[in-house]
Amino acid sequence: MTVRIDIVDYNPAWREMFDSEKAKLLTAIGDYVAAIEHIGSTGVPGLGAKPVIDIMIGVRSLAEADKHCVEPITGLGYDYVKAFEKDTPFRRYFRKNSREGNRTHQIHLVEYGSDWWKRHLAFRDYLRVHVDAREAYAQLKRDLATREFGTVSDYANAKSEFIKAIEAKALTGQRQEWHSLDHASAATLLARHLPDADHAHLEPLGHGDLCLAFKLGQQVIRVARHLEAAAALRREACVLSEIAAMLPLPIPRLTYRAPRDGPPFTVHDEIVGAILTRDAWENMPAAARKKAVADLASFLRALHALPIETGLKCGLTHLDATGLARRLRAATAHTIRRLLDRETQRQLDETLERWSLPSPHDGPRPVLLHCDIAPGHLLYDPRTGHLTGVIDFGDIAIGESARDFIYVYEDYGPTILMEVLSHYAGQDAPAMLSAIRKWYLLEAIAWTVERYEAQHHADVNDGLAEITRELATAPARW
Repeated sequence: MTVRIDIVDYNPAWREMFDSEKAKLLTAIGDYVAAIEHIGSTGVPGLGAKPVIDIMIGVRSLAEADKHCVEPITGLGYDYVKAFEKDTPFRRYFRKNSREGNRTHQIHLVEYGSDWWKRHLAFRDYLRVHVDAREAYAQLKRDLATREFGTVSDYANAKSEFIKAIEAKALTGQRQEWHSLDHASAATLLARHLPDADHAHLEPLGHGDLCLAFKLGQQVIRVARHLEAAAALRREACVLSEIAAMLPLPIPRLTYRAPRDGPPFTVHDEIVGAILTRDAWENMPAAARKKAVADLASFLRALHALPIETGLKCGLTHLDATGLARRLRAATAHTIRRLLDRETQRQLDETLERWSLPSPHDGPRPVLLHCDIAPGHLLYDPRTGHLTGVIDFGDIAIGESARDFIYVYEDYGPTILMEVLSHYAGQDAPAMLSAIRKWYLLEAIAWTVERYEAQHHADVNDGLAEITRELATAPARW
């Protein structure tokens, strides 16, 4: 008996199917999970695939997972295939079929940060970023789909040479080379791919964890510093090209380029305006301040009203407060919790436990999120107070609308936040403030844990102080 492999066109619903399954898994085993990722071809927007959702669960300890995770996963309708551990003892494999007997999902449970974990993420991220590699893989799979195989494993083996070559590229040279780029070396690489530009006028504009930025005449160029950054630029370009015309304020319209011999980069026309800082906003004349408030509220209402299907098609991450609370409940237990006083420990434990529970009601409608509405990303006209544009969508995601206001709360302050919320939500503003502060605390805890693990002690102390303050002044509706 032979096997034929059916490859279908990419389906944006695959992302929703993954998100749904991820939420169920976090409810069942979230206390033992470090991360859950959508891997395989269904996790690469634009790539045709067998219609099977590949899920990779990263756990802190495989021994712990053997004790506590196998039964809850099988309780979600999966079969546990222990026989595969003879060849892959570092992986626990589960599969789920439809009522008709067709495979719909499969789970690979491995230790977080293991070689298996790194290789599969690197392969997925490389294909998300590099169009030429993605198209080559798609063609390989189409060619293989015309053949017959003795088993599905034979089909997988036929792809292994290509996969190993991509993994090698993703895990070695390019990531390290990009990460070490400075503006001078990046400018040299750009010169190859912008031959008509006047490179003498390529001006460094700044840098961050994700990108190096340049200004070239009236254009802005952002160069990825590593594969994750390249994937973020690709997602950003994909979404912004679809939504720019639907928003009341200018946003970057990115052209994404992924050369074979250098890091991906984007180009967009500069959006003109002054940086809207907290001091500038607070010291505006009353009429100008009202205009800035109304413009931001109108922009966010328009963004949040857009259909999320565009984001799903472009592979945006779905932010989930319940899943984040579960992960932080486990993470804080062996990191920052012991650094807090006993009363704050109690408040932290009770708060994260409560937020880890699934809601008995449907949660807020998911929306497209900018995720970083902060000074540096809002531009305005100092003469009138009108906003002239919103920039830097590198963290764009899908989630609860309250998440988009946390840096307004942190960086512009509670007074300006409430002015914006009054325009955005009307009489629902007080209830929304509670949700904003919930998201703010979750992100503050996540940041503090990350700084603890990176051994940045001064940052940890700042984070602990912020967590303590937020818990001490928690809204009654939490």
